[in-house]
Amino acid sequence: MQKIFAVSLAAVALSFAFVGCGPGEPTIATTNPTGKLGGAAWSLKKATIKRDGSSIDVKLFGDDVADCASTSDKGYIMFSMPATVGKRALKFSLNFSDPANQTVTFFTPPSNNNIATEGLLNLTELTDTSATLGLSVKSGADNEVNGTLTATLCK
Repeated sequence: MQKIFAVSLAAVALSFAFVGCGPGEPTIATTNPTGKLGGAAWSLKKATIKRDGSSIDVKLFGDDVADCASTSDKGYIMFSMPATVGKRALKFSLNFSDPANQTVTFFTPPSNNNIATEGLLNLTELTDTSATLGLSVKSGADNEVNGTLTATLCK
């Protein structure tokens, strides 16, 4: 009986040791963003970042597009976020005035939008001329990207 009690007590103690342990915050790679878009291998070739007052609008392209492009017929990744240095977890809320509301959209032509609601954005530097940010985001098995980039801000 003592042996069963000791084993049970050890199991309970071990379970308390792991309470709160989970996947934790995503790790953002320091390399060029890569991943999958619509199930196909994807890597960043060009980024368009525009500052609009207190937010930035980001579009990430896997093909060569014109400077400051806003779209591509080959698909792209897009999001807006506050123009504030720091980490920002993805969160979806039907309350669109929720300041913590943050998603990333994977657009695959002709009209497929996959919305990532879990992951992390990290704006590490924002100047009058450029932005450096990292992201680790995923929407299902076919859409994910992880990496860090620096891009010139569009005028």
